[in-house]
Amino acid sequence: MSSIKPQLRHYWDIQWLRRTLLSAISLLIILLVMPLAAQFTIEHLLEKQGADTAEIEDININPFSGTFEIHELAFSKSGSSPAMIKYLYGNLNMLDLLSSRIVFSDIKLLGVQVAVEKNDSDEIYLNGLPLVKKSATAIEQPEDDPENPEPIEFDLIQLELSDIQVDYI
Repeated sequence: MSSIKPQLRHYWDIQWLRRTLLSAISLLIILLVMPLAAQFTIEHLLEKQGADTAEIEDININPFSGTFEIHELAFSKSGSSPAMIKYLYGNLNMLDLLSSRIVFSDIKLLGVQVAVEKNDSDEIYLNGLPLVKKSATAIEQPEDDPENPEPIEFDLIQLELSDIQVDYI
């Protein structure tokens, strides 16, 4: 009976080590893949919106502190000049997400070149891409409707803009 106890202890130690290593490797893979997935998603959404090309040179995400950086975001549509954002930085307060609030303590937007166009039907385009699609009719919903929860609050504490060029056509 005494020989079984050390074997069980050894087995437990190996299982603990194995679980710890698998957890650490999984976390590392998630942290490495997250920026690539975000880059692909942003580029795909811009192309889905109508851009012919969309490129991001570099993206950095820190989910622990809630910060992200995007370097050299560019998109274009044929027949319009390309849009460019040289640097975008955001610092999201992660604890406020638990209370259904999105609070950015800091957003920096540097080196932006965009062309804004408004057509005859009051639709706004950024370098040929529609900014907001208008709905045909607005339907009023009762305030106590459980299917439509309250909107998430959005706060911005500090916004830094630098080297912004907006051409209004």
